Amino acid sequence: MPSQHLGILILSDLDFVWRLWYYSAVLSASCRFIRRRGPIAKELQMKIVKLVLSLTVISAICAGVLASVNAVTADRIRGIRAQQTLDAAAAVMPPGVDASKVEQISEGIFSGKDASGKAVGYAVKGSDPSGYGGDIVLMVGFTPDFKIVTYRKLEAAETPGLGANLTREDFVKQFSGMDVSEPLAVKKDGGSVEAITSATITSRAVCGAINDAKTKLEGQLK
Repeated sequence: MPSQHLGILILSDLDFVWRLWYYSAVLSASCRFIRRRGPIAKELQMKIVKLVLSLTVISAICAGVLASVNAVTADRIRGIRAQQTLDAAAAVMPPGVDASKVEQISEGIFSGKDASGKAVGYAVKGSDPSGYGGDIVLMVGFTPDFKIVTYRKLEAAETPGLGANLTREDFVKQFSGMDVSEPLAVKKDGGSVEAITSATITSRAVCGAINDAKTKLEGQLK
């Protein structure tokens, strides 16, 4: 089960428990008040009891419905994300790869074969936690001799108009054909990558995600 859906269920259960405790506390306080007031408050007592019971039942039903919806949709959501990842892998493969022959060979690593069945490219999911808006996750395409084909963004929450330009064609295009035998770095750090204007942090994270992908591919092919 995806962590966000598990989180929803946990929060729902905690909310239900909190509501139940709250309504019980209200009922208990009301009963103490009613005992002090005597028989004139019997009608009020019944109204409070009915209200608490109604709200408790409603809370229980809502928690059950939410759990059922999650159970029904969880597999579908996983399937959609898996297909999106596979599509991204196919999109970053080098020319000559048969789209029907792109397959996952390890967690986050895909191989692409030509019509004869020979592996002529790889796509690897790489990430770096130092983006301006958090993790940057890319699908990076490589040739068998570890040259970059291109990349696609999988996850990023960078500043619109600045770091979000990590998908801009002129920025992405400079990586095509780059040799990653040495770690990539922006020019400010002594590397060869031209950083996005006013978004050096994002540019560094892109380099980091590509370096991460290359390291994973090396480990897979050893």
